[in-house]
Amino acid sequence: MASSLINNAIQIYFDSVFWMADEGMVQMLKDLEPSGLRGFLGCSSAIYEAALVKAVEISAEVFAGTFELPTEGLTEMTDVPKYLVFDAKSVFSMSGEHLKTSCKKREIKFEFRLLNDILAKIVTVKACSFDVVTHERFLMISATHDGVKVNLGRLLFNIFKDMVTPTSKQTRGFVVHICILLNGAPDLDLGESKEFPPLKILTAKTVGTYIAKNKNISIEEVVDEPVVKKAAPKRRPSPAVVIAETAEIEIGEPDSEETVVLKIAGTEPVETESRTDEMQAQKAALSQELDVFRKEVQDQKAALSNDLMEFRVQEQENFNTLITKLSELVAYINRGGDAKNGEMSISRGPPHPDDQNRPGGGSISEPSRKR
Repeated sequence: MASSLINNAIQIYFDSVFWMADEGMVQMLKDLEPSGLRGFLGCSSAIYEAALVKAVEISAEVFAGTFELPTEGLTEMTDVPKYLVFDAKSVFSMSGEHLKTSCKKREIKFEFRLLNDILAKIVTVKACSFDVVTHERFLMISATHDGVKVNLGRLLFNIFKDMVTPTSKQTRGFVVHICILLNGAPDLDLGESKEFPPLKILTAKTVGTYIAKNKNISIEEVVDEPVVKKAAPKRRPSPAVVIAETAEIEIGEPDSEETVVLKIAGTEPVETESRTDEMQAQKAALSQELDVFRKEVQDQKAALSNDLMEFRVQEQENFNTLITKLSELVAYINRGGDAKNGEMSISRGPPHPDDQNRPGGGSISEPSRKR
């Protein structure tokens, strides 16, 4: 089960990657040291599934101390200085043009693409597409690059609390970190361990492979696909899911530490009423979106049908008008010919005297001649 719980997990072997030839990548990884994330990102450890058998209390102080996380600095990423974010828009850009704080990952340089993945998969733990750099992660990348102090102890502990809260929509994660915390619990039989997959540890070799793959991706070569609404992805179970099924969050008195109590029921995920309610809510939301989409399609169809009918009526009116004009034109031409014939008859004048002496007497009219 453990292998299916760490599909998006990453760890960093810092001593290996610091010897790489790529200066930009090495500098990015070195920026993680002063941020205080090295202990959290490089905590390679075995995974103990059998240890999830009883309740364990974890405080914010223990959580931060175990991974040597800073407990001072910004508590909200929106407080990152604006001028640093402005400079980062050009510093991170692959093309040199000013970026938006929410952009495609291929628009930023290789090292910051990897940093985005690290923050998404380990720190914020998002089960989504990693092809987009969100506004939140852009601010975190900016803070890491410029050495801004962030209270990661509080930030990560809040994420951890959301993971073990049944009603929260936070993606389950921190698999290895939970095992490390359980390893420090007294009188806890951890049982048999499983090794963390070596391919998920960033070394000089794996990072080099990452760079080679990303060099084949350029902004010009990739054509944006139309946005299509997709159903919410199914969440993968994790040790935190198992924990969260019966977990409770207990907030102590104002003068006590904030703690998270994990009441472990077993190693297999169990459907709970809250989980069922959440799934039903998602289903209802999707159904509502589908109904809205259908109505929009029907409205567009009706509008197009109405436009087509009006077009046909207008075309028929234009046709009738054209026929009328042609008829008037033909009648006018015919009237013109008759008028000319009348003028020729009248212009002959009185009969010539010689004509009167001709047999039969009288003159020959113009119409008679024509006959």
